[in-house]
Amino acid sequence: MWQFLLLGTSLLVTGGRCQCLSEYTEMFAEAGSQAVLPCMCRPPSTSAAIVLWSKDLKGTVWRKGKSGLEHWGIGAAQRVRCPHSEVGAGDYSLYIKEVREEDSGNYTCMVQDGEKILSKRILLRVIKVSISPPAPVEGNKMTITCSVTPWPRKATVSWMLNEKRVYPDSADYVLSKNQASVLESKASASMMGNWSCVVHKGRKPGKATTALTVRGIVNPSSASAKVYAEVGSAVTLPCVFSTGLTPSDTVWERLDTSGSALPLPPSFNLSSLLSLPPWDRSVGVVQVGQGDGGRYRCSGTVEGRRVTREMQLVTAQGEPGIENG
Repeated sequence: MWQFLLLGTSLLVTGGRCQCLSEYTEMFAEAGSQAVLPCMCRPPSTSAAIVLWSKDLKGTVWRKGKSGLEHWGIGAAQRVRCPHSEVGAGDYSLYIKEVREEDSGNYTCMVQDGEKILSKRILLRVIKVSISPPAPVEGNKMTITCSVTPWPRKATVSWMLNEKRVYPDSADYVLSKNQASVLESKASASMMGNWSCVVHKGRKPGKATTALTVRGIVNPSSASAKVYAEVGSAVTLPCVFSTGLTPSDTVWERLDTSGSALPLPPSFNLSSLLSLPPWDRSVGVVQVGQGDGGRYRCSGTVEGRRVTREMQLVTAQGEPGIENG
């Protein structure tokens, strides 16, 4: 019967026809999310309607007979459902949870309710953002890839970092010439956050998001950090690497106006490093002198990459503090 329903639908229509808003729909779903493939009939059918969802016309994904008995077929299997409570209202939408790339493709919804028939086709595109390597070290090359299965023709892509568009507005990132969905850049602390790929195709764009963590020096978070300290007080110059990292060859240096290294003032207590975890290379200043102000640099080697952070110690009256400018 189901083969007859699939191949000879025109022969089943002898009376009224169930109407749907659109006979063909294209939609995006983010990998890992729940996709809702719409299939609604107006006027509503009875709860005894026969419902069949198939994919690429190759086999059954889900079906319900007149008795209400359900059957799961190929593909998503236990990850698909069509709520009975909605069927009586004419809503035969298919829910797919934890969407995967292999779930993409052409789906067909067919409903028979007596002499009425509904047929609708839906193309599901699965969109996913991935980062390689997953947690790059600061300064190393990295790529952020936006994949869409199947890839839509004549689509445009834009990228967002923490909901602010960075491409194509920014020239800081290079779009790969071989695949229009790949951003190439050197990893930096300023790139950490939620990266979103937005694919524009038709009325409703597709969007996928993933979080980027850059390993290296996390405190200070930028090269323009300033540490304020009152003369005569104690203060700590921070140099904290990502938790779990064990940097080698850690060095603290004072810099002159040309960037050359100078000896550290005698007020710096490098022995304090011995009591800290290996990823915390912050140095304590026992008693800040008037001449201790200036620029300092902390550096260490992580997985073969030399990571550095500069900061400025400002001697001033008032409470000690740090400002990441």
